[in-house]
Amino acid sequence: MKVLVYANGSSSMGIGHIMRTLAISRELKKRNALITYITDKSDESSINLIKSYGFRVVQIDSILKFLSENNVKKYDVGIVDSYDIEENSILKFYNICKKVVYIDDLMKFKNYNIDILINTSIEALNKNYIGKSKKLLGPKYAILRDEFKDLEYKKLNSKVKNILITLGGGDIDNITKEIIDILLVNYKNMKLNIVLGNSYKYKEFMLENYKYDNVNFYMNVKNMKDLMIENDIAISAGGNTLYELCVCGISTFAVIIADNQKQFVKEIHKKTGMFFIDLTKDSFKSLKNTFSNDLDKFLKNFTLRNQISKEMSKLVDGLGCEKIVGEIIELFK
Repeated sequence: MKVLVYANGSSSMGIGHIMRTLAISRELKKRNALITYITDKSDESSINLIKSYGFRVVQIDSILKFLSENNVKKYDVGIVDSYDIEENSILKFYNICKKVVYIDDLMKFKNYNIDILINTSIEALNKNYIGKSKKLLGPKYAILRDEFKDLEYKKLNSKVKNILITLGGGDIDNITKEIIDILLVNYKNMKLNIVLGNSYKYKEFMLENYKYDNVNFYMNVKNMKDLMIENDIAISAGGNTLYELCVCGISTFAVIIADNQKQFVKEIHKKTGMFFIDLTKDSFKSLKNTFSNDLDKFLKNFTLRNQISKEMSKLVDGLGCEKIVGEIIELFK
């Protein structure tokens, strides 16, 4: 099977589209698929990341121009993960692909008439997608790396000793610092493990000013699963990392720092009871007391944390990529 993947990544737009297509591509590679990436807006770092997994990368000036100039179906499947593609544009991938798979977040098309539509967000289960596409929706199809497969549920410690903090590169107001300050004052005996993303702009400041024995910073983490399961709880931004924490059964306090995280986090809260704070309208300073009180309740109530952990682990099984690839293969039967 020959597979074309269209996705872009850069320091300004992030690498989320690249990372989730890589997870699917690696699963396809196990089934002997030949993968080619086409990119028109990626920086050198993102291109090198794709190549590091052994995939061929073709750089072009414009995907729409490329599609209009090519009319031979060279590929069995095209996988498209891009916010820049419009409803009329997605159908142009049929110029070069026999089947088309589209990964969606925004639900901006009126009709979805490709072969497979994927939206792994939990709120996708409440959306009314129109069109003939086979619809793979919700956390059942969560796109996670191989390291999150086949994990055994880990029983929680009754007392919290290790806390993971991971707010990502989108933490433009340095909420990471605010949370660390609260923890250092009120929970001096706890070990803090903080993940600093590549695009996090306060990295040098944090490394220079938080040299404490119980504060550890992690960058370029190769196996996030191993780091996650070493911790008793997590304080995390409201992105796809929450699905990774679900698989690991790590009871989590979510921090909503972007509008596109709000509904996602609230839906997970409904299913699991997960704690969260919404910073899209109010500053952390104005909600500091609320956060501190909720965090104290969260840390001290083992029964509550245990219940949240179990519900989170039920939500995602880590086998989403296998299910997606299975559906792609079914297209040719």
